[in-house]
Amino acid sequence: MLFLKKSYSDDQIIAQIKSGGATREAALQYLFAESGWRASAFRLIRSLGGTQHEAEDAIQEAFIVFDNHIRTDRYQQTGGLKSYFLGICRGRWYSNRRSVRRLVYSEEPIPKQRADHEEPEKWTIEKEQREQLKALVNQLDERCREILHLYKLNYSMEEIAQAFQLGTENNARQRVFQCRQKLAKLIQHNPFFNESEL
Repeated sequence: MLFLKKSYSDDQIIAQIKSGGATREAALQYLFAESGWRASAFRLIRSLGGTQHEAEDAIQEAFIVFDNHIRTDRYQQTGGLKSYFLGICRGRWYSNRRSVRRLVYSEEPIPKQRADHEEPEKWTIEKEQREQLKALVNQLDERCREILHLYKLNYSMEEIAQAFQLGTENNARQRVFQCRQKLAKLIQHNPFFNESEL
C-alpha cells in the first residue's frame, strides 16, 4: 500500500516502515514531505534559538534516527509517533550544539594548537574519524558527494536546487535527505562508528 491519502495512524506508518522496500520509502517520503512533521520540527528548533541551517541539519538527522528506531523496535509506543520524532529532533539539535567539534566533510588539517591538558589520544581518534568518514563519503555517487559538500558548506536549499537543476527547494531538501540516508547506512555498517555519531 502506497501513501495516497493525507493522514495515517501511527500503526499504519510503523507497518509501512517495517515492511521495507518501496513501501518504506513511500512512508518516509510522506513523513518528510507531506505530513507536516518537518514544519513542526522546524518551528520547535527555531523557538529554542536554533538557526535555519541548524534546524535543517537536526531534522535530517532525526528522520534517519527515527527510521532506524522503528525498524529495530526501539520505539516502544509510549507516546505518539510525531511526539517521538520531535523529541529526537530536539535531542539531535541539543547534541549538535553541545559538540565542540562536529564531524565535517573537509580536507583541512586539524589545528595544531592544543591545550596542555588535552590528551593526544583524543585528537588521534578524531583524525581517524575524519579519515573514515571521508572514505565513506567517497563511496557515494558523485552527485551525492557534491550535494552533501554544498550542504555542509551551508549553501541554502535554493542554491543547491539551482546548482543541480532540481527545480524547487523541496526537491533539493529531499535529495539531501536521500544522500544523507545513503551515508548513514554506510556509517551503520562501519564498525568504526556507532549510532551516536549519525
